[in-house]
Amino acid sequence: MHLAPGDRLSYRFDAQRPVAFNIHYHQGKTVIMPVSRDSVTADDDVFRPLLAQEYCLMWEAGREGAIIDYRILLNRGQR
Repeated sequence: MHLAPGDRLSYRFDAQRPVAFNIHYHQGKTVIMPVSRDSVTADDDVFRPLLAQEYCLMWEAGREGAIIDYRILLNRGQR
């Protein structure tokens, strides 16, 4: 999703098994991860972007997979 400075992205998730989670964007061939968590089963935070970009939220589970319950809420800043 497109986020810009002033926006607030609230996110929360619970995973059945540990997962890697990140919020990232692409700059050419480079992947920039302002948020990165390894081997977590839950997280609850607010992401405030410093740059206007197309951001992705990504979860990665191991071979066994994982069931993930998540919620995201975008609050747009003043434009």
